[in-house]
Amino acid sequence: MDDMFIPDGFVLLVVAIELLAKARRTDIQSALAETRNGLYVRLVIAYAQQQSTGKMIKIASHPWGTNCGLRWLESGVCSLSNDADGVSVRLEQVDWQESAPIVISEKDLQRLIDSKASAAAPADTEASATVPQSATVISEAEDKRCFVAWRETRGDDIPSEAEDYDYMKQFGVSRDRVRALRKDAINRPVGRVRPKAK
Repeated sequence: MDDMFIPDGFVLLVVAIELLAKARRTDIQSALAETRNGLYVRLVIAYAQQQSTGKMIKIASHPWGTNCGLRWLESGVCSLSNDADGVSVRLEQVDWQESAPIVISEKDLQRLIDSKASAAAPADTEASATVPQSATVISEAEDKRCFVAWRETRGDDIPSEAEDYDYMKQFGVSRDRVRALRKDAINRPVGRVRPKAK
């Protein structure tokens, strides 16, 4: 993989994790977990680069929540195979035909770094003095996208307001903003449900 070509504007996923850890002054495991979450909620989009053609194949978000996705994240590569629709990313290494490096755009890496910039700044720096503690660190469009992706992962198990807030606060989203997002979503019924009369 030393002689691979990486297109301009992209960076290897393993390098991106190292750069995130360096920017946050944290360990690789923390950066890995944060990157995995960013990939899962589509704050960051990853691509498998087919080395024989240079083709970039977008990786869906759902695999990042699996054990296979964790292996991809740790190794920086995934498997490709040829099928009826062309080349695709394989979740498991069964009948795989090619190992492909995983890349993300430099813009997505910067978005991931910026998504918690205020939380990562040490308390005694000038930056933390200029950023209010309650500042939202992602835009309203991005927090809505993250919220919708989070809800989709829950399926029929509708989260409570507390669960929604616990999830969204990692992006710097306020409780009031979570309440506003919940207005457009299906929520649990409030109060006791009375049994129907026979």
